[in-house]
Amino acid sequence: MTAAAFYSGIEPFDNFEDTFNPAFYRPLPPDWLVAVCDIQASTAGIEEGKYKEINMVGASAIIAVLNALPGLEIPYVFGGDGASFAIPPDAAEPVAAALLGTREMAASVFGLVLRAGIVPVADVRAAGFDVTVARYRLSEKVTIAMFDGGGLARAEGIIKDPAKEQQYDVRNRITAPHAPDFAGLECRWNPLKTSNGQIVTLMARARQGDGKAVYRELFHAIRAICGAQRDYHPVRQNALRLAFRPRSLRREAGVQTYGEGFLRRALYGTRVWLQNALGAALFRFHLKAGAMDGNKYRQDLILNTDFQKFDDTLRMILDCTPAQTSELLQYLDQQHKKGTLFYGTHVEQEALITCLVFNREDKHLHFIDGARGGYGAAAKAMKAQMKRSS
Repeated sequence: MTAAAFYSGIEPFDNFEDTFNPAFYRPLPPDWLVAVCDIQASTAGIEEGKYKEINMVGASAIIAVLNALPGLEIPYVFGGDGASFAIPPDAAEPVAAALLGTREMAASVFGLVLRAGIVPVADVRAAGFDVTVARYRLSEKVTIAMFDGGGLARAEGIIKDPAKEQQYDVRNRITAPHAPDFAGLECRWNPLKTSNGQIVTLMARARQGDGKAVYRELFHAIRAICGAQRDYHPVRQNALRLAFRPRSLRREAGVQTYGEGFLRRALYGTRVWLQNALGAALFRFHLKAGAMDGNKYRQDLILNTDFQKFDDTLRMILDCTPAQTSELLQYLDQQHKKGTLFYGTHVEQEALITCLVFNREDKHLHFIDGARGGYGAAAKAMKAQMKRSS
């Protein structure tokens, strides 16, 4: 099987509950690699109010890697303050160059430090972990990856280890620098307001025993408490509002004009404002402009949002009533006390959305996170539980 055929050859599933079915997962080929990046001191960055910039850097890393591998479909996951990828060996240098370029952009544009490394899956397996991958279909032309086996968390731990960080740093994989390509990255929506009262960011990790059974039971409990997917989905058409204030558009402009002069930045901002004005008209009056169908785009946007996913940890962004949030937190606390899982949550009234637009007709993916820290704050709470139990 060729590198190009491995991930694309995995049959996708359509029901999110099948995330917890081992039959849909395939182990990475033995010569593959795990690339991981995350913002150093992201918790402090969130506390300083840089949560939008942190989200933007994580999404920038993904689009830079995808643009560096044209024609190759690879599994990856957005984690709020970073991202993880599974890649074939011949992709190591372009991926390393893309991540190094993103690191330099993050420091220059946002004052953030992006840690990035590449770990052979053989090293992960030697440590007693694995990386298995499944594909979940969001819509006809868009799928996202699910990861299991503990290997992504292990690889992240390796690149964060001061004794090993330099050994696995992306610089070691590069023979010649390449400028990163961030084409397709957009951040043009205002924060999404809750429809039910609260946006809940949830992270949960099985503690012991049959992890899939723990996650399946948790997912059933979420459905019982919060209703069907359409009830807790955090993106609704009536909540989608394009941004027009320069301050709201400056993060995208900063990434896309990285290394450019003032005039280029000003022209980019003007162009985005005009595109948003056209988009707002298409959405409001249900119009079409070429391949862009305003009504279909918003419908597809809702479908193509990664609000529930799995990468050794169940991650969900839920729109809940306060009563549902209270009941869910009580259930999670009970399960934690029983010793079945660790969890972290963050409750807000808004969610943030960052977009990868491959084409506006039918292929675009949208990353979502809770406002004011979302996954970063939930991860901090979950790690505190894990530390107390160790």
